[in-house]
Amino acid sequence: MADTRNILPITRSLKGSRAPRPLSLIYFSIIEDIQGAILERLENGLFEEPHFIACITACFIQDIADDMNQSKSRFLGLMSGFQSRNPIPENAARLGLRALFDFLINCMADTEDRVRAGAMARCGQRRLTRNDRDQIVSSLVSAIYPHCKITFPKNAAGRMAEKITGYIIKLGIRYASAKHVSRSITLCQALPLRNPCDAVIR
Repeated sequence: MADTRNILPITRSLKGSRAPRPLSLIYFSIIEDIQGAILERLENGLFEEPHFIACITACFIQDIADDMNQSKSRFLGLMSGFQSRNPIPENAARLGLRALFDFLINCMADTEDRVRAGAMARCGQRRLTRNDRDQIVSSLVSAIYPHCKITFPKNAAGRMAEKITGYIIKLGIRYASAKHVSRSITLCQALPLRNPCDAVIR
């Protein structure tokens, strides 16, 4: 299996980047949770092609880190633009549901799709098995949902509302995640494949 030891340390290091706070702390906490969910599934043997999944996971986070070190970083530019349009209090630990949707889907997802496609091409493959695609989507749902949770009263009505709302939110995350993973696969079709042995995380 590809070396995954540096994935979480690199992700955590991005929280100290020059990106605007607190948005960067919120975003990279979500990214860390997603990588953690994928790594857990790798450890539990839930992927059919674990080497490929480990490789693209490592390349994905390394490519974000490399981009953040550029003078004209795409990720830095997107986060700075979003925060300028949506001022966020310095002490904010999370975004509201509407703002989080706008940030993750309308702001960041397109660039993430391209980075994921590039990571796949670097790892020498243009497809995912149905199971592995579903496992990635499930990782995204389980990692993103806690950042979307709404607080309800601690009574029977509140618990029922939380259950219904949670189901709807998870359904929405799953739909959006599946759409963007599929888009990465499509984008990858136009990219030259590289030798998987060249895809080494630093």
